[in-house]
Amino acid sequence: MKVIRGIPQLPSSVRTAIAIGNFDGIHLGHQALLRSVAERAREAGETPCVLTFEPHPKEFFRPEAAPARILTLRDKASAIASCGIEALFIAPFNRDLAGMPAESFVRDILKGRLRASFVAVGTNFTFGAGPADSAELVRLGAKHGIRICAEKLVEENDACVSSTRLREVLSRGDLEEAERLLGRPYCMSGRVLHGAEIGRTIGFPTLNLRPLPPGSGAKPALEGVFAVMVSGLVPGKEIPGVASIGNRPTIAGGLRYTCETNLLDWTGNAYGRMIRVRFVKKLRGNRKFSGLPELMRAIRADAAAARRLFGLPESPSGKP
Repeated sequence: MKVIRGIPQLPSSVRTAIAIGNFDGIHLGHQALLRSVAERAREAGETPCVLTFEPHPKEFFRPEAAPARILTLRDKASAIASCGIEALFIAPFNRDLAGMPAESFVRDILKGRLRASFVAVGTNFTFGAGPADSAELVRLGAKHGIRICAEKLVEENDACVSSTRLREVLSRGDLEEAERLLGRPYCMSGRVLHGAEIGRTIGFPTLNLRPLPPGSGAKPALEGVFAVMVSGLVPGKEIPGVASIGNRPTIAGGLRYTCETNLLDWTGNAYGRMIRVRFVKKLRGNRKFSGLPELMRAIRADAAAARRLFGLPESPSGKP
């Protein structure tokens, strides 16, 4: 799948079928929409595409009340590609885009630049000055020769599968319910970054990922300490560990969110490696400790709990 930041000018010979939305979870509802677009595109000889926005519009307008981020942009793109989409356009959400009249969006962006023949949105989709709802976009599409379809959200257990519901589930650490809504385990992937290396100095080295883009006003949907399985370090194998997602209140004073994973039975240099962290069970919430000694005791207890969960023997050294 091609990933293009911005809204390109596609050649006049191209015809596209486009799903538009924030797609901030790629849950079962999103997947149904994306797969229907991909199938329709194949039948019509079009290129199946997605147009999404970065940052989330609510994050742009009210950073202090921004919805929690469910996926990293990398994981979002990967999940979109798995639905048969061939091109992802990531439009920078700014005041110009927010203030664009809906008709200009349909005429100049969808038809003029993206060469859309078919567009699918959710029934709750809104856009531009006004804003215009999905019914208005359907009307404008007909005016400009684009078939725009507003599709209902998928339901699961008599309730809509939505990003809001997924955020609520993740906020309470219910990973089993999250997996049902996603149709896959909840994971976070990325390249291992250099951190402050405080964990290494106290005997608990961690693999550090960034769950949010730089400058984001949001917070991650999942916070706390978790038993996890990590892939990407040993071919064909997952390695057990303990991951903490939060803003490190004891050490860093809550300055920036990180995902820090301590592996239970693996040592080595992982900097720059691409890994995937699969979250298995929440062990506890985040808390601020009185200092490093209390923090270290909590880390040992977390590691012991993860070892019991995975059926691993206790560490002979007393460390994770």
